[in-house]
Amino acid sequence: MPSCYAAVASGCILARATGRGEAGLPAVDETVARLNIEHFRNKLATETDETRRQTILRLLAAEEAKLAALLNPPETRTPR
Repeated sequence: MPSCYAAVASGCILARATGRGEAGLPAVDETVARLNIEHFRNKLATETDETRRQTILRLLAAEEAKLAALLNPPETRTPR
């Protein structure tokens, strides 16, 4: 059975779905990535400390890359 966990640290909510059931969890992974992206963008709108902004930007870029990978999975080739 797949499991999910969420961690709350320093006012940031980070969540990750782990495991894959028979049907997989791409919708959960996509939802979590979208929520994290929204959260980081909202944090950027109010954060003034440059060090924190850089951290948030790095986390935002990682989530955007994760979402892009979920929406555009690499094609798997079958051997001939």
